[in-house]
Parts: sequence; structure tokens; C-alpha cells
Amino acid sequence: SNGSLRLLLGGKSVGKSLVLGDFKSKLEKSTEYFPLLVDGRDFSGDSLPAGIVRGLKPFFKRGIGQLSNTEEDAIEFLKTAYLALKSVSADTAQPFRELFESEDSKDSEKLYDQILIILDSISKSGKLTAPKALQFFVELAEIRRERPVLIVDEANEVLGLGRGPSSKSRTLDLIVKLTKQEKRLHVILASTEYAYPYLLEDNGLNLNDIEDVLFAGEIPPKSMWELLVTKKKGGKGDEYLIGMGENMARLLIASYGGHLLRMIKALLSLTLEKEDFFLGQNLNPIGSNITRVLKQFPRDGLRYLRKMAECGFALVSEPSEPVVEMIVRCNIGGIIDVHGTVVDVPDSVWTSSSGYGLVPISESARNLIAMRVLAL
Repeated sequence: SNGSLRLLLGGKSVGKSLVLGDFKSKLEKSTEYFPLLVDGRDFSGDSLPAGIVRGLKPFFKRGIGQLSNTEEDAIEFLKTAYLALKSVSADTAQPFRELFESEDSKDSEKLYDQILIILDSISKSGKLTAPKALQFFVELAEIRRERPVLIVDEANEVLGLGRGPSSKSRTLDLIVKLTKQEKRLHVILASTEYAYPYLLEDNGLNLNDIEDVLFAGEIPPKSMWELLVTKKKGGKGDEYLIGMGENMARLLIASYGGHLLRMIKALLSLTLEKEDFFLGQNLNPIGSNITRVLKQFPRDGLRYLRKMAECGFALVSEPSEPVVEMIVRCNIGGIIDVHGTVVDVPDSVWTSSSGYGLVPISESARNLIAMRVLAL
């Protein structure tokens, strides 16, 4: 589509940032898209405008590097940024005009140094509000005749998209306008918090304006099992991919689920420590949260949690249902809809009466839920 708002949700260290970085690199090779990656971890608590301005620095670095050393090329390149910024904030754009009228525009090295100074000044001034920063990015891409793609990693850490006094509906309203209504912008918001959609809703977003929710969860148990124990034909007979027996594989999957990073760390520890190896649990502080849900919603809480444990999925009537919202806000499960993308959830689970469902945040979380509720 020409414009869209998508969410990417997944736990820590499951590879979201790697996938987003790779996706951005692929878009950069295209002449059709202008991707901008904002990493909320680089400036936790900072604002969206600061992230957009900072994210544009590589664009200017590449642009200056591609210039031939003529004054005309330098001026033409700077005019692109000047015209885009002038359309949303004339005062903020003035330094760019002064720069391409100065002697520094004839020297590419000095030119880039001056651009960095201007960008840092814009970022610190506070004059560029979140809506203006978004418009600047869109205008810049359109002047270049490219489609803007804004990717925000750890979006829950960015003021204007998560918590904090700047988390106002005006920013989210503009995102909806530029994506869903005007079809001028693509936005991907990634978060480690499965309750992030509710956080956006708290700040004024209509969840129906989200086109797609992708869950970047763990490797499905079946795939992890095959990775650990399946034999592979080699040149010298049968070889194991990792060299593990089935009993040990069961223990590891029960403890670490399909979390690849934790599994790798456990295997390394097992290799180094041997008989001293301790099979730790994939600790997730949801045990007390499960108790809270069951205490507040003894009937419906048990029904949903039991389905999540038995099937890995539970149909729900509405995401606004109090028990469903509590399960998600307690980081026990994530809410998905029939249009969402979740690995290992077949289309056959959906019914005509319900287009929403709950999934555990991880396979190890599903195991913890099972231990707590299946005996009740």
C-alpha cells in the first residue's frame, strides 16, 4: 500500500532490531523508498523530533559523499533539505540557506561538519515539534520522489510514541493522517512491550487504524526440537546439527522455550561447565501476574489462560474486555487479530464470531501458565 501503520511486537533479544536493520538496508538499495530508522534505545526518554533529526545524519553523510566536488552539486543537495524544512518551519530552515550561500558549501568535508552542527542545534532547540519533524521527513522524501518509511525501534521509549508528557494524541493523529488517510507515509513501530497497543490507545490512537500487528516471538517448539536433535546426512554418515539427545532437548525446551539467544547461552554453558551445569529456568516475572489475573477474574481469567496453555491461542470477543486487557498489560500474552501475523497460529483457529485472540508472549511463558492453571 502507499501508506500504512504497522506494529512489530516481541520480547527482548529475539532479533527484532536485526530484522529491522536488514529491512532498512534493503529499502536503501531501492530508488523507490526513503527509510529512516529511529532507535529508542539511543535516547531513551528523548523526543521523536530528536530521533528523526539524528536518524537523518547518515542520509546527509551519504549525500555529501556522493557529491562531485562542484559548488553547484553542494548547493542543489542542501536546497533539498532547506525546501523540505522551510515548508514546516521557516526559522529552523534558515541555517541551511545560510550554509549553501557560504564558502563552506564548496568544501564537502566542511559542508558535512556544518550540517552536523545545524542538525544538533535543531535537535536541542526544541523548535521542531514532533508533528513538524514528521512533516519535514515526509516533505524531504517527496522532494526526492521517494516514499518515506519511518521505522522506530523500541518505540515505547520515545516521547510522543510511548510514555511521558509529550505522548499526546496530536502526534498519533498526524501519523494516522499521513498513513491511513493521505497515504503519504509508512510507519513501523517496534516494541518489547506486548501491551504497547494499549499504551497507544491510552494516548489517543484508535487501534483500528493499525493495519497489521506482527509478533516476532520465539522459534516454535517443533522447529527448536528439530534444530537440537534432528539427524542430518553428512559425508561421513549421520551427523547431528547440535549433537544432543532427546531427553536433554526436552529439558532445555521446557526451560528456555524457543528463545534462541538463551538457548545458545545454555548450550555454551553446558559445554564449558559439563557436570557443573545448572539447568536454570527462562525466568519471566509473570508468575505473580498470573496470580493477579486469576484473583481478579477467577472464571474468565482461568478460561483464557487455560486455552493459552493448551492450544497456544485463545479466541476473545473484544480486545477491550477487562480480563483480556489485564492479561496483556501484565505481559502474559499479546492480543492479535485475524489480520495480524503470528508464527505457528493457523488460519483455521479463527471463527466468524471472533476476529481477536490471545497468544502467550513466549513458549516458556506458555509452560509457566500451564504449570499454574492446568491443575486448577
